[in-house]
Amino acid sequence: MAEQSLNGLIALTQTLWRRRSSAGIDELARAVEEFDASDERGEARDALRLALRGRLGGAVEQMRQYMEMLTMMKRMLPSGDDETFIEEVFLEYMRDVERMRDLLRKSEDIQHIIDLMGKLDVEYGANQDRVKSFAPSEAYDLGLSSDFRHVLPVELLKLKVPILRVLFFSQLLEGGLLTYQLRGLNWLDAPEKKRKGPIIALIDASGSMRGHPEMIAKAFILMLAKRMEREGRDIKVILFAASDWKLEINLADKMKVAKSLLDAMCLTFEGGTDFNSALQAGLDAVKGEGWEGADVLFFTDGESKVSEEDLVKEWNDFKRRTRSRIFTLIVNNAKAGGLEKVSDKLWTLPTGTWDVAGSPSNIIKLVARG
Repeated sequence: MAEQSLNGLIALTQTLWRRRSSAGIDELARAVEEFDASDERGEARDALRLALRGRLGGAVEQMRQYMEMLTMMKRMLPSGDDETFIEEVFLEYMRDVERMRDLLRKSEDIQHIIDLMGKLDVEYGANQDRVKSFAPSEAYDLGLSSDFRHVLPVELLKLKVPILRVLFFSQLLEGGLLTYQLRGLNWLDAPEKKRKGPIIALIDASGSMRGHPEMIAKAFILMLAKRMEREGRDIKVILFAASDWKLEINLADKMKVAKSLLDAMCLTFEGGTDFNSALQAGLDAVKGEGWEGADVLFFTDGESKVSEEDLVKEWNDFKRRTRSRIFTLIVNNAKAGGLEKVSDKLWTLPTGTWDVAGSPSNIIKLVARG
């Protein structure tokens, strides 16, 4: 009897599902009640539970992976005060099964990138200049800062709860703790902010960058995007490889920024390297409307050579006229391949560990200061 009721319930459910209508809901409810009454010993329900356990287990695991991916996306992508852009990108990826599968396959790489971003973020703030009073003596207001010595006691309660402890340290790094604001003799006012121009980042996406250099480059892009968003500065990222390939990402388009960055994170670096075409692409970009005088960041492993002296001369002439600057970061290589001829400052970086003074975040800090 219970088996017949279950079969009838399934058939009725399938019929209503095909209709995609609310009509018949009452009929379905009565059928569920009849099934429940006929299954006095619970045998049909146990059989149904066992049949669904395997299928539901897979679905629950998939949803867990999706939620973890959404959480990672929110941690690595700039969103300002509006995370709807990121959620819309996530839903777009979910609609494309193959695309979402590829994204989930890269989850370990993405977590690695997020870890590197965290390291860069800590190093970025390690030596920040702060406005201080010579003799702070009076609490006159409350505000948000990372001044641990003057934090409100209520904030310290977060340290007792594991999940809130993470929030506390995050707010400490971001300057978001509720603290007493002090003043005293010889108080120094905050310096007036200078107007700062846009940023163009030339990122080597060739096959020689595969592995840890690629992860550092991607973390660098995301860290740069987040920091410059706070500065209110437009960014254009140009990924380059061989002379016949480049990918331009204009992060000034706020509606597309999350998708553009996520697509770049999913990109596999491959192909050869050509510094001449990369420098030409950067020169063309910096001459474009709204980008003249931009700071240019060049991130590469140095596995190429600048051979066009006319291009070097054109770059240096342009920089003199516009006060544009080029900062170059060479990863896993001591040679610059001729980029020193156009660079205002050049760093070399091992792919393993580095100290705070040699961190790639320093290049971002230097540009942020203007």
